[in-house]
Amino acid sequence: MGVKKIFALAALASVLAGAIAQKNPYSGADEATAALLERVDKLIEQQQYESAFAAVSGGENEYVLAKQIEICINYFSQSMMHQMFAFKNLAPGETLHDVRGGTGEFSMVMFNPVEAVAAFKKKNGEKPILDYALGLYYDDVLSRYGEQWLVSEEELVSNTIEYLQKAFDGDCYDSYSLSVLGLAYYRLGDVVHARTVYEKKIDAGFALSADDCFNLGAICYRMNDFEKALEYAAQSIEKYDDSPEYQSDAYIVCVRICIAMQHYAQAKKYLSECKARFPNDYRIVQQTIAVNAR
Repeated sequence: MGVKKIFALAALASVLAGAIAQKNPYSGADEATAALLERVDKLIEQQQYESAFAAVSGGENEYVLAKQIEICINYFSQSMMHQMFAFKNLAPGETLHDVRGGTGEFSMVMFNPVEAVAAFKKKNGEKPILDYALGLYYDDVLSRYGEQWLVSEEELVSNTIEYLQKAFDGDCYDSYSLSVLGLAYYRLGDVVHARTVYEKKIDAGFALSADDCFNLGAICYRMNDFEKALEYAAQSIEKYDDSPEYQSDAYIVCVRICIAMQHYAQAKKYLSECKARFPNDYRIVQQTIAVNAR
């Protein structure tokens, strides 16, 4: 079974409200830094990304550095290997998608998050918020550059795990970072740790996204915990209501789980629902043959 990658910006936007209410990685900042970060978040909300980055540039504080990295990976206009970035204050009605896909002249800023964090840690010691930021940075590099970056995809996934796990161990995490960490473990085939992370997310009071449910269902399936696999895969069907291409995948996964459980009547029910919504999905015929052969 495949995995579903989180849609970074959409997922980030949807989890930030819950993360602020429940667990905010920046909550350890002092009063002055917190005030600065609040102003920067307001600029981000207003899509004034160049001004937001300028406001945190050159800061010596670990939270300010983490915010720099956050802005780089989420709100750049142009990026060169994620080591040089350009930013733009968007005009009304303008989107990052417009800017990134269009033409124009941009002033690039040299900023290497890996080197910046290493230099800061050498001077100030370990800081969980920087592990959090760097873990998300490596995940973003993977999603945007893949094999075209400076290290292998496997190393990018391993780095994501290393830093987000360190951040989690340092009590620095949110809903989004737990989803990224769980998926990273799953990418490397470590279903035990992947499941643990997703279950930690549940225990922390965060809602599972559609991708979380799909991935956790697939993880439980691989661990032969079919009851839980079906529970989460069925939830992903509902949560993917606005993503038909993924919803069809979720239906097929539920069918396969039901076959593994020898619940053939239930498998046929999922096939019937899938056929009603996605009549041209070739897998429906395949799975119908598989069910009827039992």
